[in-house]
Amino acid sequence: MKLIQISLFLVLIFSFCRNEDLTRDMNAYFEKEISKRREILDTLKVNNDSLRVNTKTVHEEVNNFILMSKDIENLSASVNTANAYFLNLAHAYRINESDFTNVAVTMHTNEIAVILKQNELNFFNQLIFKSNILQYSLFTAQ
Repeated sequence: MKLIQISLFLVLIFSFCRNEDLTRDMNAYFEKEISKRREILDTLKVNNDSLRVNTKTVHEEVNNFILMSKDIENLSASVNTANAYFLNLAHAYRINESDFTNVAVTMHTNEIAVILKQNELNFFNQLIFKSNILQYSLFTAQ
């Protein structure tokens, strides 16, 4: 009887204490949404050249910042460069700076990656909003 109780207790402990990797799901979600925004921006006929952006370059830069942040020796440089990059994008495209979240060296690398992808998605969303095209739905149901 005690063996059954102990095994039941252990099964309950292990089932409640498992560590689900939500980062993988979040990365997949962000990649899907970013690719949709890039597709919209790449096909968008913008009358104002100030809203044109090379989405491939922005996406590659964000991925480079994420890769650099994985290396502890480059973490400070990656964080400072990424924050400056989004600050420059905000100034260049007249987007409010507070729309972007700053990353810090005290954050975990997975958290830095998620925030950088959020900033990239937010940047693309802001450009689509500024283009005044209402035919695009930016949010997908899950």
